Amino acid sequence: MRLVVFGATGMTGIEVLHLALADPRIIQVTSIGRRSTGVVHSKLREVEHRDFLDLTPVAQPLRTTDLIIHCLGVYQNNVPADEFWKVTVDYLDALLATLKSEGADPRFCLMGAQGADPTEASPFLFAKAKGRAERHLMESGLTRKHIFRPGYIKPGRLGGSRSTIPEWIAQPLFKLLPFMGIAAVDLARVMLKVGVSGSQQLLFTNSDMRRMADA
Repeated sequence: MRLVVFGATGMTGIEVLHLALADPRIIQVTSIGRRSTGVVHSKLREVEHRDFLDLTPVAQPLRTTDLIIHCLGVYQNNVPADEFWKVTVDYLDALLATLKSEGADPRFCLMGAQGADPTEASPFLFAKAKGRAERHLMESGLTRKHIFRPGYIKPGRLGGSRSTIPEWIAQPLFKLLPFMGIAAVDLARVMLKVGVSGSQQLLFTNSDMRRMADA
């Protein structure tokens, strides 16, 4: 399979990247991002691209890929509200529009978030934006799509957390209450597993993903 990763410099995306490069079923990995991951591998092609509202310059790998794993995102409290909407929803919309215009139908794995509300009835910006992104993916013409809703994501050795919640608070809570989230490497492993092998399941919760990661 040929894989395109969005957000490969992020905490989960970098785990996806390394797992994919080690997976013999993946023959080519293309990372599309604003900066290089710094990873060197014979299977890896890095494409540095700045404007995610215009993906025309990177249409070729999108046209020919078998799988897209989309981990691109930003923490709500780290950017203004309009920037959060743009990164969460507008970038995804541009990608879906490009895939449609290219006649491409790859399997699509979207890293969503626990609490996402596709109805947008929630009073919380985070839930509404994540929910709108999920809804737009579900309404797209792609025939194979999956959404993963992690809660807290425990950082791995490859990428640190950019959350505004200090890890000295979050990690002890996660150890005490493991149902609140999932480790980044386990999230990446499950996304890649579903992406490569497929699944009849559309939506994966924390408990679904922890169970699959332990299997």
